[in-house]
Amino acid sequence: MRFLRSPVSVLACAVLFITACGDSTGPTDRDTTAALHSLALGMQSESFANLGIGFPLTIDESFDGIAPYLNQLTVNVGGSQQAMFALGLHVSLPPGTCSEDIFGHSPHAPGACTPPRSFITLVLWQSHSATAPPDQIMLLTADIGTNCFNDCPSGGSNEAFAEFLWEHEMWYSRLGPLTNSVSATTTPCSIPLPNYAKSGVCSVAALNLEGKITFGNFVDEKTLTMTIARQTIHGVWMSVTEVLPCNC
Repeated sequence: MRFLRSPVSVLACAVLFITACGDSTGPTDRDTTAALHSLALGMQSESFANLGIGFPLTIDESFDGIAPYLNQLTVNVGGSQQAMFALGLHVSLPPGTCSEDIFGHSPHAPGACTPPRSFITLVLWQSHSATAPPDQIMLLTADIGTNCFNDCPSGGSNEAFAEFLWEHEMWYSRLGPLTNSVSATTTPCSIPLPNYAKSGVCSVAALNLEGKITFGNFVDEKTLTMTIARQTIHGVWMSVTEVLPCNC
């Protein structure tokens, strides 16, 4: 499992289960603000932290402004249609930025400049209450464009990764395709900048995606498939215009 701490890293290794409350088969609380508060609770809880489940930006009351644009995505999980809240995030960095500018240089490669990935983070979740963490949650990171999960052909596709807490069991992406595109709208948002950004602009984004993900676990040979028919959701485009030098 890989952990999303920044726009150039992915979800990190962690343990195999989580203690989310409730047992829902859909977002029974249709209040999008409540859903965001539930997500924030989950991201801040010790159980989620132990799993390594994280998001590149802090999800808190500042995300309330996104609530009017928050979508519910229809997905098929194991043959069953499910409605899940969906939030996408795209972070873009100024041209010429090096990953080392943000995270520091490796002692094994001093002076190196690694271009940051241009990627999206997607979180899908089901909540029953603003005062409880999500019942089910999936986190995905992928490059913009054509992606695959662990079964990438040579050339042409980027490798994506997803982890999925479904009915109190943790699943990890094994194979499948995913395509996506993202565009900024003219609607601004007031989400705080990530800690490595000196300046930037936030706007509501439109994310178009389609894919099929087969998940497995580390316990047995069972698999679980999520199919996402082509749909468009709203999210956040954080355009960082200047990065802070790494204090590391």
